[in-house]
Formats: sequence, C-alpha cells, structure tokens
Amino acid sequence: MDIVAERHWLKSSLVASSIYCDEMNKYYSDFKNVCQDIILIGTKEQTYDFFVKTGHQIKDTWKTEMKEEYLKMYKNNNNQLIIINL
Repeated sequence: MDIVAERHWLKSSLVASSIYCDEMNKYYSDFKNVCQDIILIGTKEQTYDFFVKTGHQIKDTWKTEMKEEYLKMYKNNNNQLIIINL
C-alpha cells in the first residue's frame, strides 16, 4: 500500500470555553470557533477511517512532500496513522 502525506484544512467547529472572573468570583462559559490544519501520514484507507471515526469535516486538502522523517515516524508507530497538528 502507498503511504501518503496529506495536509487537511478542517472546517471550523465550536468548542466550549470558560474564563474565571476574580471580581465576580465566578466562571463565564461560552463557545469559540476552532479551525485546524493537520497533516495525516498513512494509507488512503487509514485517512478515510480517521475522518469516519472522528467526524471531522474537510474544508480543503492538498498533498504534502513525503519527508524521510514522516516515514520514520510512521514505521516507529507500527504503520499506524500519524496526525501532526499545525
């Protein structure tokens, strides 16, 4: 199987966030938008399974240069998918 490195720009999602106010002595909660770029190193099947299991939605995808460092990380991880947060 071919090992590929792909960079994915994920659609933004809402994440719960809270801050503590010393003056009022209480927490305030809200949501914030989080947008994330990741690089996935693995087979096409592993990449597909990752998106099915996590429910992440892709905004854009492009191929990335397969570096020797990425291949070593993949091999050291027992040929399991590698996720690099950017």
